[in-house]
Amino acid sequence: MKAPNLFDFNYHLNLPGQEDFPLNLKEQARAVRDMLLKDIKNSDNYLILTGFTSLSNLIDVFGATDYPKLQELRIVIGFDPDERVSRRLPHYSLPTEIKNYWVRQNVSIRLCGPILNIIEKINNGIYYFKAKDRLHAKIYVGDEAAILGSSNFSKSGTVYQTEANIRVELQSSPVEKNQYNDIKRIAEYYYGIAQDYNKDLIELFSKLLKDATWEEALARAIAEILESKWMQDYPVLYQALITHNLWPSQKIGIARAMKIIQDQGRVLVADPTGSGKTKFATALAYTLFHWLWENGRKDRSNALIICPKQVMDNWEREQEHFALYNKIESMGRLSLGSDKSQRVLQKAIQNSDILVIDEAHNYLHPLSKRSKAIIPKGSSHVILSTATPINKKVDDLLRLIELLDIDNLSDDDLNTYLELRKNRKKGIDKNHLEKLKRYVNQFIVRRTKKELNRMIDREPEHYKNRLGHTCKYPKTNSIVYSTGETEGDKTIAQQILSLTLELKGIHYLQVLKVPDYLHTEEDQNMYIKQRFTSATALAAYMVRVKLRSSHCALFEYLHGTDAANQKFSLHSTKNPSGDILGKIKKCSSSLPKKHVDDSLLSQEQQWLYDERLYKSACDHEIHLYQKIGALAEQLSGKREQSKADTLIDNTKAHRKILAFDATVITLDYLYKLIREKHPDIKTIVAAGHNTRDRNEVMQLFALGNQTEEKLIALCSDAMSEGINLQDASCLLLLDMPSVLRIVEQRIGRLERMDCEHKEITVLWPDDSDAFSLNGDKRMVDTLLLTEDLIGNNVAIPQSIYEKYLKANLNTHNVIRAYNEYTEEEHEWEGVRDSTQDLYSLIEGENSLIDHKIYDLYKDVDATVKTAVSFVETDNNWCFFAFRGSTSKSPKWLFIDENNKGYTDFSEITEKLKHYLTKKDIIQRRWKEVDASLTIKQIIYKLRRQEKALLPWKKRRALEQGEKILKHFTPTFKSEKDKLNAERLLMLFNPESDGDNYVDLDQFADLWLDILIPELDKLKAPKTKRRKIYTLKDLTHKNVKLNSEHLVWLLENCQYSNTLDEMVSACIIGLTRKSEKQEHG
Repeated sequence: MKAPNLFDFNYHLNLPGQEDFPLNLKEQARAVRDMLLKDIKNSDNYLILTGFTSLSNLIDVFGATDYPKLQELRIVIGFDPDERVSRRLPHYSLPTEIKNYWVRQNVSIRLCGPILNIIEKINNGIYYFKAKDRLHAKIYVGDEAAILGSSNFSKSGTVYQTEANIRVELQSSPVEKNQYNDIKRIAEYYYGIAQDYNKDLIELFSKLLKDATWEEALARAIAEILESKWMQDYPVLYQALITHNLWPSQKIGIARAMKIIQDQGRVLVADPTGSGKTKFATALAYTLFHWLWENGRKDRSNALIICPKQVMDNWEREQEHFALYNKIESMGRLSLGSDKSQRVLQKAIQNSDILVIDEAHNYLHPLSKRSKAIIPKGSSHVILSTATPINKKVDDLLRLIELLDIDNLSDDDLNTYLELRKNRKKGIDKNHLEKLKRYVNQFIVRRTKKELNRMIDREPEHYKNRLGHTCKYPKTNSIVYSTGETEGDKTIAQQILSLTLELKGIHYLQVLKVPDYLHTEEDQNMYIKQRFTSATALAAYMVRVKLRSSHCALFEYLHGTDAANQKFSLHSTKNPSGDILGKIKKCSSSLPKKHVDDSLLSQEQQWLYDERLYKSACDHEIHLYQKIGALAEQLSGKREQSKADTLIDNTKAHRKILAFDATVITLDYLYKLIREKHPDIKTIVAAGHNTRDRNEVMQLFALGNQTEEKLIALCSDAMSEGINLQDASCLLLLDMPSVLRIVEQRIGRLERMDCEHKEITVLWPDDSDAFSLNGDKRMVDTLLLTEDLIGNNVAIPQSIYEKYLKANLNTHNVIRAYNEYTEEEHEWEGVRDSTQDLYSLIEGENSLIDHKIYDLYKDVDATVKTAVSFVETDNNWCFFAFRGSTSKSPKWLFIDENNKGYTDFSEITEKLKHYLTKKDIIQRRWKEVDASLTIKQIIYKLRRQEKALLPWKKRRALEQGEKILKHFTPTFKSEKDKLNAERLLMLFNPESDGDNYVDLDQFADLWLDILIPELDKLKAPKTKRRKIYTLKDLTHKNVKLNSEHLVWLLENCQYSNTLDEMVSACIIGLTRKSEKQEHG
């Protein structure tokens, strides 16, 4: 205990002296410990009666320090009644009670050496430990003095708690001599009837701190992250999660996601399509709600879910299971609703404490209306959910990082982000981009289909769908079907292809502006060239896409929906579209507005701004489209009839069939054909505009629907996202998308973990060359080269395109390309769940330990509280795993030979593989090193790294808070305010060797409560400009501190376990040089 200064010392207390009545009084620097240690040092024999909660301090006092005079130490450990209050039946023996208590406590790794010392003294007959049930006495008897009173031999009892004790001396008055002898007789009596505890104590030591091999310590460290048991600390929550049959993959995912939320406040759930993300995200929101309540944040549990309209029912159903009262809103309100409706929802977003955003990839475009509306307040906990890759474009990554809260970036990453944002359209440094992808990894929970199926294989009995049947992703069988076009149709299609190659794409060139970020003439010329090239390719490509869909779709594209309805006797209720001829005619009425210099246009491009040449180009474009239309009317219709027949034929083998095409009027036309030929087969067109039919399909194709009738659902891509249609066993692709992700989304409607079918069938169109993507190869090549300019009409990863499709874009090659695309997850390259690196330590060729060792140590309750390992190697380094708690997530820390700390799982995994695979590494036991000295040095390093364990947002909060407080401290007028400010300033940099250790994580949370509302105010007026503000922008000018703030901070800051008490495993690398120094 620190002595109070002259001004704090209380000289007016009229209390008896410390030698007669040992007390803990901070205001007079009195501690019972001082008197106890004085008597121990002066005794040959010492006898202690104390409660079992004192064990840690007993180890510290008698293991870390030798007492030369002390020949015999006897200790009787009694029970602490408070520990049994909640138990109805006291059926535990005291040794079991002691073990159960201490296995739940946090024990510092600094006790490794002391434990060895105590075990040695027990074996040498110097220390004797006994246990006595129901003993609550606190007696300390030395050769010359005895103490009797309320103080346990714990640190609290001997230093901090308010206690009262009496101390009597043998050589004092006759009265005291008699009292000493009486106290000693009582203590000796209890010692005599107590049971031997030496053997049990040594066994308990092995449970608390194990002299482990590095393999055992590593297994324990991995288990701390992967086998998190924290949910069991919340009985109501745990019961809900058990009752509603969450799969193990979902429980593990929730534990990982909560770790991320506890650290960063925001998480990206990106498990693949069909993995049960809605239930996962709902359970996660429920878990987060309970965590906030349990940690005193009842005012922070206002929840809002934003999702596509078509899946709102799914969210409603899932949240009912968990008795959650979230508000669920359609994302359509952010882009299609009235201005008032949008403002109301935007206000709700800004006020929400838990914000869940489903299909989060829809909010990444920085200029979209709905993206601009998603501006959560800085204190919000945000759960983003998507199965769609989000790492392809710079803008996507930058917006995603904004949603994940920029203040979570490190200083270096923040600078990279700001640089990329400023120059995002320029040539982007690939290293910077990869750096930001790695940053996203800190927020992501993502397992692949392969990984999920492996998890199922480990314990299939725990994966049941709601019908009680075992789950697993089904095997997908790909089959090609003939599209039935005639030779005449092929000739016509070839003629149309020839005409499309003459199109200029005039409607894509109406606004031609060189972006501001292009400064050199060379870059500007290249941009203009690409715009002209891509306009030509895209105009041709769109004709081919419609032709591939149906001759009806091509007619609509040329003449409009109303003309197509009339021509093909349809009653389509879709929104009007098409009429490219009308658009070109409108374009021809006036020259495009000029935004570029003539000097930037080549001779071949001058036509765009020359009235005569432009009019001639428009007339020719119209003529080309008219010729294409005339040819389209000569198509036989056999291709469309063949697709209808294929659907009808497959109802014999598959009761329910899904069919997808991007063009709604094609679906309406096929519906007409099927109904004319087979009215007995129930056929439904499900597209975005028809809610009734869409809902009917969702009901009829849902898991467990009992209908026996044959069903065909003709679906647009509005049905390809977020909807479960897994009762179907067959899916037919009516068109061939050039975006592989769209294929994946379509197949994902029935390729789901809870699917009832072991196998599903996917039918791919075997288009002849004249109709196929292969016929469009020249256009596809052009569009791939210019995709950043024209969006995602064509999206095929370059490596897959080169491998499978460059030579030939036929159906079989597309299937092979798709299979690799989904199996190897090319679209997610560079973005991954960082905890997946932990699996590489126990699985695969380069693993460090095998599953046998891991399985032994993954259950902490059955093994050991803390595993400590020493290894002899080339460098001094240390690795720590810190256990999680109800308020904090588990963490890892690696400190290298240069005292640099690492906290990222990926980086630490690399470090461990580097240091632990060296051939000359030697395992050392505790007794082979100076464990006490080494651990003391390690703890000093560890405590200096505590701030490094904090997330960057919290580090930044402490940094700015300290700066602001330093500014205001001299300005406070009252001495009380100045003293409070000084006390707070001391908390920012706690002493490395102090016992009272402020919880920096919680202290940062307090500062965030002060800073975030001011940051939100700073951001609010700047929404339109999208200027980026972070905590670093807050100063004394934005944040005003007053007396209430100071008192609130001091009253609410908490002391915590020191880091050395939170260690669940550590591996300490010692050089041979340091080994010699220790033994020398």
